[in-house]
Amino acid sequence: MKEQRRQRLSQYLSKIGVVKMYTLLFSVTAVGVFFWHITAGKSFVWEYDGLQQYFPALMYYSGYLKKFIKALLFEQRFVRPMWEPALGEGADILTTLHYYGIGDPLYLLSAFVPQAFLPVLFDALLIVRLYLAGLFFLFLCRQTLLEASKIAMAAGALSYAFCFWALFYIGMYPSFLNALMYLPLLILGAYRVLEGKGFLLLTLSVAFAAASNLYLFYMLAFVTAIYVIEKLIAERRSPFMSLLRMSVFSVGGGFSGCSFASGHVRFYDKSPRWKGRRRQIYL
Repeated sequence: MKEQRRQRLSQYLSKIGVVKMYTLLFSVTAVGVFFWHITAGKSFVWEYDGLQQYFPALMYYSGYLKKFIKALLFEQRFVRPMWEPALGEGADILTTLHYYGIGDPLYLLSAFVPQAFLPVLFDALLIVRLYLAGLFFLFLCRQTLLEASKIAMAAGALSYAFCFWALFYIGMYPSFLNALMYLPLLILGAYRVLEGKGFLLLTLSVAFAAASNLYLFYMLAFVTAIYVIEKLIAERRSPFMSLLRMSVFSVGGGFSGCSFASGHVRFYDKSPRWKGRRRQIYL
């Protein structure tokens, strides 16, 4: 009986598309992994950084976007405040809150969610980030592992989405999940440039990754650079032209994203985490 069920399940999975297969497996796994949170009615908002930093930043950004949209649509005024007196003793809004989500495209959805349902949105976006991380990894596999089976690619994407990094940081530092999302896109964009298949994906991935979280972006850029160098060495290509094209397309996206977070860059050297011996640790 069990063997027949396994055969039926295998036949069913072989008939459906790989994206549907991954979505099905992700849904079942997510229910199993987060079953306790669902039944106990618990949120992913961590009592320390989550409750004191990330969730208040989402609430502030939601109100910020709603005021901007209201002024634009009903008062025909383009009002985009840059300074907030209530942040400490007064601070630049973008510089202060960029690390906590201002710049993340997914947080734009908070403009359409009532404040009472923001905890639900906060939790839902965490699951969405996990799903997108696995989905983007799946896209990477489909273009670079042409001989891999659908089940193998879906299983790899599922393992990537529910890796230790994701499950450990999902409730502690939500922005860290963005690294899982953008890394496959950056590598896939670099692969397409090296194969002469276009540069748009790389440029957009660099721009969104930089705008979402500059602190994680330089780490992602470093890992992508390792992939590019390894591929050039393995295929014995001439590195000059390949690296030149890669640099041009990456710099274009980098300027687009970093211009959004330019103020954040200026304050890195003034951070106490960047001084003394800690500078070596964070590098």
